[in-house]
Amino acid sequence: MAKIIAVCKSEEKGTGKKAVAEGILKEDYGLVGDAHADCCTHRQVSLLAMESIDKTRGLGFEVGPGDFAENLTTQGVELLSLPVGTKISVGKDILLEVTQIGKKCHSGCAILREIGKCIMPKEGIFARVIHGGPVRAGDRIKIEKMDNETETFPILKITEKGSSNIEDMVAKEFPLTIILNNQELATLLCSPANLRYLAVGFLLSQGLLKSKDEIKRIIVDDRRGWCGWKRKGAKSLPEMFCLRRL
Repeated sequence: MAKIIAVCKSEEKGTGKKAVAEGILKEDYGLVGDAHADCCTHRQVSLLAMESIDKTRGLGFEVGPGDFAENLTTQGVELLSLPVGTKISVGKDILLEVTQIGKKCHSGCAILREIGKCIMPKEGIFARVIHGGPVRAGDRIKIEKMDNETETFPILKITEKGSSNIEDMVAKEFPLTIILNNQELATLLCSPANLRYLAVGFLLSQGLLKSKDEIKRIIVDDRRGWCGWKRKGAKSLPEMFCLRRL
């Protein structure tokens, strides 16, 4: 059974993490109390397989969960085989979405200074928290089916050798309307994936958002098909949000 081996956190970046009995994963934020938790990054939670740690142990190094600065140490799931966008459920309430495979190694990494080798950059993965909740060692991990971003259609294929009727996959598209302060800015045709990044990137490219420091919280509701941004200092409803029109 795929499960959580350890929940780890640290108060400072660049240091190893210590295992805790229980942690709280907060929606669109990360592991509460951990230095890497941030609402404005796609790397809110880090995961590393115990199988990867065991390989380092096999080289004679005394390492364990948290030493490579991962938040969640897993067992029984091949993390590196999970493509970006994969949904991972943990325990009863938590739902994560894989956002990055591996990362650039930091020269100041504690484990790199200590043993001269860090596996996190190549074998760790990162995720954002879609639904939060309590997490502890022993919680079951389940890989959810990826959202279907393609559709199959019958097509007439014509080549130099003739024509044939076949089925082929095409990318799904739908209109995404960007709204700022209750005023429509533009409607984009896009695939139903990574909407938050598309919307934020659009606002940045148009000069309507200067930096991530303006963002207080990012909310995504896949069921309703909308995502919202709230600027710091906003007193009521989110000042920025994009609405997907179905």
